[in-house]
Amino acid sequence: MVVMKKENDALKEENEVSKEKLKEVEILKNSTLRLKQLVETLTTELQELKNENRILIAKSRHTDRCASSGVDVAKYKPVQMQLIKEVNNMNCLKGKLRNARTWNGKVSLVNDDKVMNIKSNKRRIDIYNWDISTCYKENDFHNMFHTFDLLDEKGLIIELLNEVKYHLYDYKFNGYQCYRFVFPFDLQDIKDIEVEVPDIFKMDIKNNELMVEILNQYIFHSYFYVEKYFIKFKHRQKINLQQLDDSGSITNPFAPGFAYLSFVFC
Repeated sequence: MVVMKKENDALKEENEVSKEKLKEVEILKNSTLRLKQLVETLTTELQELKNENRILIAKSRHTDRCASSGVDVAKYKPVQMQLIKEVNNMNCLKGKLRNARTWNGKVSLVNDDKVMNIKSNKRRIDIYNWDISTCYKENDFHNMFHTFDLLDEKGLIIELLNEVKYHLYDYKFNGYQCYRFVFPFDLQDIKDIEVEVPDIFKMDIKNNELMVEILNQYIFHSYFYVEKYFIKFKHRQKINLQQLDDSGSITNPFAPGFAYLSFVFC
């Protein structure tokens, strides 16, 4: 009987020990679950912070590009039209551009994505100066989309026009190669600008002087439009933008906030 009592006491003691161990295991399981939930929460918050950081970096790069171009974007209203979808950054637009099925070489980005080149594949089209000016004045590019056969991709074109500030229109007329180059410009607050379109031209605005260098082509004539001023210029000729006179003024000023170069090559 004494032996059985001792064995019974030993079993009870072992049972109590087992219960304590089970409690410890349960506590550890609960702690592990809470840690897992905490890790998941922190992971989610970290991903959200990364996404916000990418958006801020993209906005910062866009601001830097505008600043490096010498254009003060706060002085005027650039092309803005109602968009169906928002665009986060330039990489997104370039991806859309690569995947567009109806381009056929009609739209490209040059000079480190600073210049948007819109090209017509037609043998002959004609674009009047007031056509382009009206598009930028009224923020309505439907006629341009039609002229360059871009109606199917007009949403993407609008996004690109908003993101890329320099626009080069490229077409042929009566056997001549024609270019129309539109860029943001404020004659009352002239900023330095340097932009090049490979094999076509290089434009410099420095110390309030405009100079255009023609690259590898024979030019027939070239003009510069800003506000009410209309100026014919030659290769590497310097034009003082603070001393423009009315001798070449036009009755219908070009779109406010923009300037315009017109080239015709033989």
